[in-house]
Amino acid sequence: MAEAWQVCNCRIRVVNREGELFTVKSRRWDCPSCGLDKAERIRDLCVWQGADRMWVGTFTQPHYTDGEPPPSRHVQCDPLTHVYRYSDSSARWRMLESCQWCCRESARALSLFRKAIRRRWPDAQLLWVREVKPASGAFDLNIVITGVPPLTRRTRGGRRIKELWLQAGGGFLDLGDGFKGRRSAGGVGRYIGKYLTKFAARPMAKGFRRWSRTSGFAPEVSMSDRKPPSMSGRLGFLGWVEPVTLEPMPYGLRWWPPPT
Repeated sequence: MAEAWQVCNCRIRVVNREGELFTVKSRRWDCPSCGLDKAERIRDLCVWQGADRMWVGTFTQPHYTDGEPPPSRHVQCDPLTHVYRYSDSSARWRMLESCQWCCRESARALSLFRKAIRRRWPDAQLLWVREVKPASGAFDLNIVITGVPPLTRRTRGGRRIKELWLQAGGGFLDLGDGFKGRRSAGGVGRYIGKYLTKFAARPMAKGFRRWSRTSGFAPEVSMSDRKPPSMSGRLGFLGWVEPVTLEPMPYGLRWWPPPT
């Protein structure tokens, strides 16, 4: 049987001022090894929290007209990259995860929405992920939520939640009345983790994250406890960091060469 070794393309060599060389893992989402580990940990978060419901919050896409001033949300956005022409020949502004202004607006809308929910349900906990739409390049927010009673678009509470999302700066809010609302906690976690690994190679605006959670959402589960043992005492005086270039491997291949 051939010897198998774990594929990892996110290693870095760290050399301190004393000349000691260490190899550690940066835990990148686009790594075929670390990405799968991190996606499984997202699933662990949802299972531990018992989060089996997910909402999808979209953002309005105002029409673009040449010569007219842009909407307030896109005042500092470039029309060449933010305007997309859809199949119905309409040109609309879109939110891009590579734009810091779009990410800032989405973060502000989510913050206002979270505060509005917690004023009504103090025990509410959220985990959210930016989901990119491959066709247009725009993104939505997948919101995994607990501590809130089941809501549908037909109930008064559901309609109120939709209004709160709109007032916070969002557009349409899907409460998961259909298939997405009937997932198990593990299914929700796998759905979220899939998008985090699938679009990991897309550029993200500096200073923003693709996902986050409130402090009370499965605090027992850490995203970093699978890292190598801490060497902070020896690596406190870094001289330089050298990335290790490995052969690109297809996503999902955790071991190479395969055992025979």
